[in-house]
Amino acid sequence: MSGPESNRMVAVVGDDSLFTPLSYLPLDWHLVKHNNVSDLMDSLRSRGPVDGVILGDRFAGKSLDDVLKHVARLLLNGIPCALVAYSSGTRSEVEAAWPKMEIAMRHTYDQMIQSRDDAGEEVTDEQRVSPSDSTFFAVVEANGGAQHLMKSFGPRMTSPFALYELSTLDDPRYAQPFPAPGDTGFVSEDLALGERKARIVTVVSDKGGCGKTSLSLMFAATVAYESLKAGKPKRVVVVDLDRQSQISSMFPQAKKSVMDLKPNSTSEQIEEAIHSPVAELPNLGLVVGAPSSSDHRAMRTAELYSHIITVIAADLADLVVIDGSVGITDDPVTVWAQQNSYAVYYVLDQLSNSLALAADAYSDSTRPSELGGVGLSPDRFVLVENMVLDVNPEARKEFLSSLARRLPDVAIHGRIPHGGIRVHAAQQEMPEGGLLRLAINDEPLSESLQEWAQKLYPELFYTAEVQGEFASDKKKKKGLSR
Repeated sequence: MSGPESNRMVAVVGDDSLFTPLSYLPLDWHLVKHNNVSDLMDSLRSRGPVDGVILGDRFAGKSLDDVLKHVARLLLNGIPCALVAYSSGTRSEVEAAWPKMEIAMRHTYDQMIQSRDDAGEEVTDEQRVSPSDSTFFAVVEANGGAQHLMKSFGPRMTSPFALYELSTLDDPRYAQPFPAPGDTGFVSEDLALGERKARIVTVVSDKGGCGKTSLSLMFAATVAYESLKAGKPKRVVVVDLDRQSQISSMFPQAKKSVMDLKPNSTSEQIEEAIHSPVAELPNLGLVVGAPSSSDHRAMRTAELYSHIITVIAADLADLVVIDGSVGITDDPVTVWAQQNSYAVYYVLDQLSNSLALAADAYSDSTRPSELGGVGLSPDRFVLVENMVLDVNPEARKEFLSSLARRLPDVAIHGRIPHGGIRVHAAQQEMPEGGLLRLAINDEPLSESLQEWAQKLYPELFYTAEVQGEFASDKKKKKGLSR
């Protein structure tokens, strides 16, 4: 969202489900939020016109007929309007009601001109044409998200967006459908999402025992280590969002947990609650769950976690890795995390039923939120294969064939070999950080984790020539010290 230097004013009438995704957009404008149409009209009378108005078709106390009457008044004043339709029936209702509204607008404007004629005022030919005849009004489906809305509406505003500005909207994140009204979970309005400095990724699966939590930790450790190695350290924070709170049991020495935080905790208080698991990775931190699963589930709310993650993303990290929960469309906290993620990594193990669960998860995650889905754009749902075994080439070939058939358009960003007893031993021998060190020191694991991390941060990895020089040095060094 632009600062005070912006001279393009856009009024948004609706709740955070409409306002917050628009605040992501990297455009030179100033958003003004209004809770209802009456609030907007009062503001226009006291502060003057705006360059455009975006309205949701659902907000308190106003029927669609009332909204259209206000739209007509805006158009008569030459202010372009876009109506965001969350309801599938909105467009047909508007099309049915609009011809009568156009007649009423022309009649109203003719009366205004007649009164000026009667008063002896000079009225030019241009002024006799109602602004409503040339002022843009459109119904835009919520499915298209902020990207579709602004690409169709931006050029028609009083102060239109230039082509170079519209080109900044090509990032697929901006195509995420608008969430259902009242369903965003955002509570930190002072921290506009457009101001976040961190990327957020969420690791999920609907299958227990697939290694989701272990992969979340190892992936975070890999990015932290590789960024240090490249001389571009990124602070990585893992947030324990799983209902089972497994990360808290893996790091028993953590002195603070999410139980020490509240929905209004300050940045300093959240920083104090971030646990540093290994001294060798000073740029890696954890927000662990409550020590017991029952305590964790009792205080695990979208209100609390949306605040914690928003603050961390804005002030405290470069990458936030969220360990999501099973039930990726049923759990509102995990749904919120996915909707606000740069990428959602679905962990897939090598059992046949895992494919069916993954296919269902993809369908549910990419279904529009107003139809009961998460509302992800398909390119943000990414697979990570875990526990890959090549001991049976035929079985592996059959699995990959089934994967390609069930999920043909889904990208795979990681294929992690089966860590087996090495992962178990690392957790048992060194519960505080053993798994993190294994991710860096175990060559089969580290190489596959690096390939995954490279998809997210290609700039952290050496060229082929430098990698060759580094390989011999790595054999001598054997990774991080214990």
